[in-house]
Amino acid sequence: MRRPTGSYGQYEYFVPTLDVRSVGAGGGSIIRTEGSVLKVGPHSAGARPGPVCFGRGGQQPTVTDAAAVLGYFDPAYFFGGRITLDIAGAGADAALARVGAPLGLDGRQTAAAALRIIDSQMADSIWLTLTQQGHDPRDFSLYGFGGAGGLHAAAIARELGVRSVVVPMSNLAAGWSAFGIAASEALVTEQAAIGLASPFDPEELNRRWPALEARVTEKLLQQGVPAGSIRLRRYAELRYALQINQVAVPAEGGTYDAAAVDRLVSTFEREYERLYGRGSGYAAAGFTLTGLQVHGSAKLSELRVGDVVHEGCGSLDGAAKAPREVTWYAQRGAAEITPAYDGARLGTGAAVTGPAIIEYPDTTVVVPHGCTAGIDPSGSVVIELNAAA
Repeated sequence: MRRPTGSYGQYEYFVPTLDVRSVGAGGGSIIRTEGSVLKVGPHSAGARPGPVCFGRGGQQPTVTDAAAVLGYFDPAYFFGGRITLDIAGAGADAALARVGAPLGLDGRQTAAAALRIIDSQMADSIWLTLTQQGHDPRDFSLYGFGGAGGLHAAAIARELGVRSVVVPMSNLAAGWSAFGIAASEALVTEQAAIGLASPFDPEELNRRWPALEARVTEKLLQQGVPAGSIRLRRYAELRYALQINQVAVPAEGGTYDAAAVDRLVSTFEREYERLYGRGSGYAAAGFTLTGLQVHGSAKLSELRVGDVVHEGCGSLDGAAKAPREVTWYAQRGAAEITPAYDGARLGTGAAVTGPAIIEYPDTTVVVPHGCTAGIDPSGSVVIELNAAA
């Protein structure tokens, strides 16, 4: 929705937006051959019929089938033992072999190639998303949530140069999005389009900020949010005059004067150079203030990750399961006997050296060669990567 806002002939926008980019791939993503090219996704087998290894009638191999054939999953323990995977015979291996046959690949070779492809696709998407916003992936940790997040996260991190992976709260990682909804805050955003050329009039800002803040506060109060818990944050949208790259930057609270306006412009210039490179700004063109935003938030739940106390034996021996043969595509497809651990029995401080598999009822965590995994106090699995490897 929008409506005119007075003599400026501009518009006031009431629908906030989020920049959400999907860079993942599902376990149901279908593996296929097109000509002489092996492709993964975007088509999916979904939950019904699902992957071939589920034995529900699926005929086209998927990423889940590839992981099962390579040995990442215990066929008798998938989904906590509620699903028994069909890998040999007419199951996942045979389906992958059919797809790989035109390329001279057997089932395991096809599976290894498919996982390498899908991990690279996700890494490339993350790289593009971050670098377009002026970020270096090496400055971050990678969170691997969702049922298959722990399966792919370390391999993706290695391609990005990320040194730390977190599988949040271990088995709860599969329900991380639901946890986020339960623990999220109330958020209301009000925006106003504005057209001001530099030097900006502080009084115009002093007139507009309180009006936006009042609208945000009123909407939160109408939702039953206590007034004392409301936090307000200001943002301003600026660009260089006659340029198209508009950047939203944090704006300080309180009453504005000429010095506050100068600080706002300086914040914009720093953020612009961070996004587009050193020396990319052009202050001689002047500045245009195109919009104001006020974000109001308030806690709705006392649920916090820090409140979770993880229990476990802390001993690798007590958590050890039967080792199994795993094919690691990063090791030129060589299969090797790999330790497996019951994640629920690993206590705080337990350390696992890769290669290894950590299993939970709803999540499988893969610890590749050159990596170590530890359990933090909340039960999260923290994987440290050896950058040299």
